[in-house]
Amino acid sequence: MPSSFDKLIYASQILQAEGIRIGLEAHRRSQPYCMGTLYWQLNDCWPVASWSSRDYYGNWKALHYTTQEVFAPVALSIANDDKGGFSVWVMSELEEPTPDTLEIAVYDMNGNAFITNEVVRLPVNGVLKAKELNPLK
Repeated sequence: MPSSFDKLIYASQILQAEGIRIGLEAHRRSQPYCMGTLYWQLNDCWPVASWSSRDYYGNWKALHYTTQEVFAPVALSIANDDKGGFSVWVMSELEEPTPDTLEIAVYDMNGNAFITNEVVRLPVNGVLKAKELNPLK
């Protein structure tokens, strides 16, 4: 629990950004079924703690930085599955297929690393499930 009002505001902004990230990434991963997402409350007309992604003075809040990352021309997304694993997705708005290398490092609670390198071809304006991993197996 946050120990002060300032820390409560900070924690709420981080929680908002992560919650919106989950939705935005899920929408991008579900192409072509979902081909876009808008979020509202871009700015606020009062200097208050609110849902806006920019404050009254125009300063970026956590949500604004997060949406910049999620809506980047090439972005990564991690989705959990119901078996204890996860998949890594590449979301691309590039106009031509582009080869690249995806390096994934997963660490257990003892600091042991499981590392995989995947050569992927970034899709043209689409998504690619690049890797499925289950470190528990």
